[in-house]
Amino acid sequence: ESSFPEDVSSVPEQGSEREAEEQELREEEIEVLQAIYAEGFQPLSTTPAASSGGTAAAEHATLHYRVEVAPTQPLHAAQQDAGTDAAHRCHLHVIASRRGYPLSSPPLLWFTNATLPPALLRRISIRLQQKARELTG
Repeated sequence: ESSFPEDVSSVPEQGSEREAEEQELREEEIEVLQAIYAEGFQPLSTTPAASSGGTAAAEHATLHYRVEVAPTQPLHAAQQDAGTDAAHRCHLHVIASRRGYPLSSPPLLWFTNATLPPALLRRISIRLQQKARELTG
C-alpha cells in the first residue's frame, strides 16, 4: 500500500510557483539596472505585463536588454585622444530568458565593442559567461 495521498490535485504546482518567482526576480533586476545605468540601459525585448495571468506566452517571453558602459581607461592608444565617444563604448547584452534564471542558471551574456577585434570580444564573452556560472546558485 502506498504512503502517498490518493488525491494530489491539492498539491500546488511547484513549477508555476518557481517560474513566478523567477519572473519577479527578473523584473526587480531590470528596475535596479534601470536605476543604476539610466540612459545606458536599453530594453531590446521585454516580457508581457504581469497582468497577463501567467499565460504560456508570458512564461516563455524573451527578455533581452543591453547595458552601455564607458571604459574607465582607453581600450587602446588611438582612443586616448578620442575620449569615450559612442564608438568606443562597451555594451553588455543580457538575454535572461533561460529556464531557471536567475535562481539556478545564469543569463546568456554577450559583450560588444566597435573597436575591439572579434576574437578578443569572443574571449571576453566566454569569460563573462564562465564567471556568471560560478556565481549562480
